[in-house]
Amino acid sequence: MRKAGFTLVELLVVIAIIGVLVGLLLPAVQSARESGRRNACSNNAKQIGLAVQGYCDAKKVLPPQAASAIFGTARGRSQFLEGHGWPFLVLPFMERSEIYDSLSNGSLAGFSHTVTFINGTSAAAVVARQPISTLICPSCALPTLTPEAEYNAAGGYTAASSGYRSSKSNYAASGGPYGLGCSGTTSAMLGPCIESSTGAIRKLRGRPLREILDGTSKTFLLGEVGGIADPSLPGAPGFPPKTERLPGLWIGTSSQLGDNTSSVTLVRFTRYKVNQGAYDGFGSNHPGGATFVLCDASVRFVSDMINSTGGGYQTPINSATNPSILLNTIRGIRGVYQQLSSVADGNATPSDY
Repeated sequence: MRKAGFTLVELLVVIAIIGVLVGLLLPAVQSARESGRRNACSNNAKQIGLAVQGYCDAKKVLPPQAASAIFGTARGRSQFLEGHGWPFLVLPFMERSEIYDSLSNGSLAGFSHTVTFINGTSAAAVVARQPISTLICPSCALPTLTPEAEYNAAGGYTAASSGYRSSKSNYAASGGPYGLGCSGTTSAMLGPCIESSTGAIRKLRGRPLREILDGTSKTFLLGEVGGIADPSLPGAPGFPPKTERLPGLWIGTSSQLGDNTSSVTLVRFTRYKVNQGAYDGFGSNHPGGATFVLCDASVRFVSDMINSTGGGYQTPINSATNPSILLNTIRGIRGVYQQLSSVADGNATPSDY
């Protein structure tokens, strides 16, 4: 007697049904994974925001974009904290004092008082390249040292001479709607560039909270960077357009006053929309927006559909030497996204953005 069994057609139908079910289930699984990564990213951002608040409680000001020897030494240290970035300055408040101490007291070979000269094979460089999990968004798949490799390739830098030598950071300070067009390190540039800094984290000198006139709950402190870029937009000066937007670097910059490819490792601007792809803008690998921290340490996921004037502001002529040109322009901005990045734009920001 012949045994009953599946025919070939029945087997193919079952396989097809299983394939359809897997196809339907896979997006849900991926969505659940991304939701978990986004929650982890939000938690990281919250921890960084609280660390900045801890710094502010201790120093009575928010950290500057990058430290400058002009405004004093690191007390009890043998060196100035020259060029060290705001993420570096808040490490003690993130329970990473061991990294801060090892890179700020000159005890590691190969470290100079300017972060430009961390030697590629020194003990300091080894510490600087270790990933700091709190500064990395799980959704950003770019390798830990990708920013360093990209920046080293520009302008004839070599592994031994480049100043960009740390693991990546997926969180950058909010510098306001515009880059200021500042350059150089002359004393004549300092006052105007500091005065014209309209973001919560301003150039060179920490900002006291009392200067955030729009309110700490309506002003960006920092935001997410790194993700998919828009290839139709120009790349950074010296770089071709990219399909991936670079994260930042946490250790610092050799251009603490300037606005260029090295300073945007620490700070970004809102002249382009979220996730639009500009090298100096905010963005993420999360679909639909990016994570931001406000000056009260609250965290918001900001949609890439947020009202924005968009389309690339241009730096006003002579803004570095005549800050009133820039400030008057910013006071007239109407995009909600741009308003949120300015500490005192004079406009009422809606609460339901």
